[in-house]
Amino acid sequence: VLGIPNVGKSTFINRIAGASRAQVGDKPGVTKGQQWVKITPYLELMDTPGLLWPKLEDPQLARHVAYIGSIKDDIMDTEELAASLLFDLMRICPEELVARYKKLEKDMAPEELLEGVCKSRGFVLGGGVLDTERAAHIVLDEFRAGKIARVTLDDPREEKNVPILMVSAKKDDIDKIRGLGLGADDY
Repeated sequence: VLGIPNVGKSTFINRIAGASRAQVGDKPGVTKGQQWVKITPYLELMDTPGLLWPKLEDPQLARHVAYIGSIKDDIMDTEELAASLLFDLMRICPEELVARYKKLEKDMAPEELLEGVCKSRGFVLGGGVLDTERAAHIVLDEFRAGKIARVTLDDPREEKNVPILMVSAKKDDIDKIRGLGLGADDY
């Protein structure tokens, strides 16, 4: 089973196996090497570490890969990344975003959106300084856990040669992808 880091390859194998046979985690790099997992007496799947392109030329694709956690947060500016994610989500699913973070408004700039999360959650340090670093980590964690909204980050109707990145795909979500009004037959 191949794919980019942190998209659920090991979780998929565990679901197929019906048991926890492959170690899983909510950050990239948990699977360190190739591992064969016996599913039935006649079927084995190989769990592999995630693979990334040597260089992501498309900045939008690079951001999307970072949003879902396939690039380690400690090499990114998480505040800038979270602000950009909030801006993209405000375009894709504004109702869910405002429902989660009450102080957000549709016409806010990315930095203002992150500050709005601080105000919504009470992330204020001494002297009234907003804790945008904490807010950034919360936004990224909640998005990756599917708590904000289950959405696609890429629009399959665009003429691009990039994979569709989907977060928290559940069995019931396969037939209707939020924000695009597309069903499984549209692919």
